[in-house]
Amino acid sequence: MKTVYLLNGQGSQYYHMGKSFYKKNLFFRNTLNNLNNKVKELFNISVLENIMDDSKKINTPFEDLTLSNLGIFFIQYGLFKVLEKEGILPDILVGVSFGECSCAIISKKISLEDGLKTIVTQSEFLKNATNSGYLININKDPEQSILKISNAEFAGKFSPGNYLVFIEKFEKAQEIVDYASFVNKTAVILPVKIPFHSRLIDDLNKEYLKIVKQNCIQYSSSEYEIYSSGRLKTDNNFSDQSFWDMIREPINFEEVISILERNSCRYIELGATNTLANSVRDIISDVSTSEVYELMGVFINTQRVIKNLSKE
Repeated sequence: MKTVYLLNGQGSQYYHMGKSFYKKNLFFRNTLNNLNNKVKELFNISVLENIMDDSKKINTPFEDLTLSNLGIFFIQYGLFKVLEKEGILPDILVGVSFGECSCAIISKKISLEDGLKTIVTQSEFLKNATNSGYLININKDPEQSILKISNAEFAGKFSPGNYLVFIEKFEKAQEIVDYASFVNKTAVILPVKIPFHSRLIDDLNKEYLKIVKQNCIQYSSSEYEIYSSGRLKTDNNFSDQSFWDMIREPINFEEVISILERNSCRYIELGATNTLANSVRDIISDVSTSEVYELMGVFINTQRVIKNLSKE
């Protein structure tokens, strides 16, 4: 049974993510502190100070693109190192959106420093772009009826009934949320100011790739097999172009998991949510022998889950 790590991107961030495990696990805490010191040294940014800001509530929208992308990566990298310490290693990495950048760093396809530099420079560029639009996560809608009757456009699919759309105007986004509630479906506007995975960012392509090129990233052989949820293939030929594709191509998470389900897998969501783990549960068949785990979330004892995984 192959071990598959699932790495999410924008929309999976929230204030105080990983805080409980950060307090309890010394190795995880030291890993995040070392990352924080590295980012401070390179960019004069304190990621942990912002993530753990006591003035913020968990449900306060975490909208700063640079801090949230760094924060998501911090948690993913910290959990990876804890699992590695326990002798748990992946065979395959699956990246969703910016999660593909985390895959490239974790697999040593690119160096940690190059990865951090790219996260910051790309996030800062996108943060200052004037392209506006809204991403809406829709659930409980296997017929995609909301997409069909609205002016929204398709941006990706996670599992049967769970998909992503984009729309330009906030008023229209709110109408979709209200309508979904009325017909007993779920629609949530993501805390993301840039309409990723949509044509609304196409005019950024040239300048975005120019900035990636300026970072002079050195690419190495990947230690693990990487799957892109945007390009439906292994992404071991990671290149500058990949940094654009990961934010522009529609998300096809369901199809990637369907490909992997040709064999039994042990799926582990590497992050502070259980969104991808739950999507996998919705995708795999009732007769599948695959196993699915999340490491963080409400009522989840991270240390206990990791201990049990190390025994397998």
